[in-house]
Amino acid sequence: MKVFHFFPFQQLFAGVLTLLFLSGCNTIHANKNAILQIEQGQFKQAKQTIKQNYSPVGRDRLLHELELASILHLEREYLQSNQHLENAKSQIASFLYYQSV
Repeated sequence: MKVFHFFPFQQLFAGVLTLLFLSGCNTIHANKNAILQIEQGQFKQAKQTIKQNYSPVGRDRLLHELELASILHLEREYLQSNQHLENAKSQIASFLYYQSV
């Protein structure tokens, strides 16, 4: 698997913040916690916050994958980040397929 550097740090961080704020009202408190943890460099805790508040199955699965991919990218864990992005891409593709049928 190739390692890609998709975005500069500032754009990625802005994307993470946007996703966190747009993810829904019921997890705003968790999102704020994850943002604060990321800002403080507490990536392990931020990943745990995301895992506790976004299910890897069901309606939150896309956000689960994108949030973890973003945090892993910030940690410079590019291979793991890319795997979560591939999972998200597959979910988007399957959603688009079902919408077009």
